Amino acid sequence: MGNKLEFKDFVQNKRKYYIADLELLEDARNIAHTHDFYEFYVVLKGQFKEYFNEEQLIVDKNTVHVIRPQDTHYLTSTNQYDRNIIRNIAIEKKYFEQCLNEVGIEDCESIFGCFKLDEIAYQNYQTKTNLLLQLNNTEQTNHFLFQNILHDIFICGLIQRRNEDERIPKWLKFAYNEFSKDAHYIDGLNKLIELSGKSQEHFTREFKKHYGITPSEHINNLRLQHAAILLKTSNEKIIDIVYECGFRNLSYFNRLFKEKYAISPREYRDLNKKCF
Repeated sequence: MGNKLEFKDFVQNKRKYYIADLELLEDARNIAHTHDFYEFYVVLKGQFKEYFNEEQLIVDKNTVHVIRPQDTHYLTSTNQYDRNIIRNIAIEKKYFEQCLNEVGIEDCESIFGCFKLDEIAYQNYQTKTNLLLQLNNTEQTNHFLFQNILHDIFICGLIQRRNEDERIPKWLKFAYNEFSKDAHYIDGLNKLIELSGKSQEHFTREFKKHYGITPSEHINNLRLQHAAILLKTSNEKIIDIVYECGFRNLSYFNRLFKEKYAISPREYRDLNKKCF
């Protein structure tokens, strides 16, 4: 998994983000790591090879990568350019999720991963982050600038994902959409493959290629979303919810739930009860 970086080690005040440029010289690399915060970077110069969740990516100028806390990654230079620089922003987890809500982004999963900024968006990113780096800004100005930068990134990501969606095979779209209906996800991977009409190997490869996650990860996300709804809206025992949502192992469910929501199922239920 690599080292886990903690947000508190980067900031010495109450600021909710940390911004810095990282330059990698020839044959240099940073360490493999996860975080307790969100991160995104934009390549300003050169080209990098990124090892990301056991995949290898080539990222070059204008590429943005939005990274979740649980993702594991590190960067190396490809040695194709004299200078290789990214502008990196680390964002406190709660603050990032607050900003998501404030700018009204509902399809937040679509902004995680790599995509390209067009030239106008890239220039806007440089201009606004340069302003953000100035030391004499008020916190209100910084908050406004940061939300603006996030909004720009989200819009570019959503547009690119929509364009990619148009290239998804019809059979895969059908399986993806149907699987979300009528609690098919409780039946698991075999049902998803059955809906596609393809072999498991072909289906798994195409699913990961177009949606950026494995079929099993997608199934677990749907099950966890349903479990979260039941925790908020019912008095069912947690163990009954676990089985109702298709999980067969309580400790496995607890681990996945805490990874997604940052608190245990019981804490999630108690917290949401206090909201009513």
